[in-house]
Amino acid sequence: MIPPFNLGAAVKNGTIDMACIPNAFFEDLVPGVGVTHLSAFTAVEERKNGVYEAIGELYKKAGMFYLGRGEATDNGYFILFLNKPVEKKEDFKGLRLGGTTSFHGQYRELGGVASTLQTTEYNTAMERGQVDGLSTSIYIALAYGLQSVSKYVVQPGFWRSSVAIRSTLPSGTRYPLICRR
Repeated sequence: MIPPFNLGAAVKNGTIDMACIPNAFFEDLVPGVGVTHLSAFTAVEERKNGVYEAIGELYKKAGMFYLGRGEATDNGYFILFLNKPVEKKEDFKGLRLGGTTSFHGQYRELGGVASTLQTTEYNTAMERGQVDGLSTSIYIALAYGLQSVSKYVVQPGFWRSSVAIRSTLPSGTRYPLICRR
């Protein structure tokens, strides 16, 4: 079994042929791919308006092939779970905030200290006070029991999910792939 944060590298080095994972798990390998969190277009619209090709170029530079992605979720997909109250930006100063690398810039801008965590570490990190908070989807939060170890939830949510399918296989090949949540 390959840990989630190692799947992007496993595709890039040929250990596996393809993966369907959130872009946040391999942003260090494909600089700029985090912009997909902000896309206002559906996957179908991205194929029609040139966004698909632009994203594909980012992958190409990284030695991978972008096969596409599932439908982007509604805005507000990610939520911030905390064990300390916040009411204004200054309240984030010095907070230890965990999650994937895609949140690091946001945390730093708020004055927090960013920490990369594997999804399986979320509950334990919050429970033991290793982090003061973290960002994830409500689906992951419920799956890992964050409601039992978090005192506060910041609403509204932000960004969109960006699960993508990537491969080391050459462009032009047709794939019978469907990526569903």
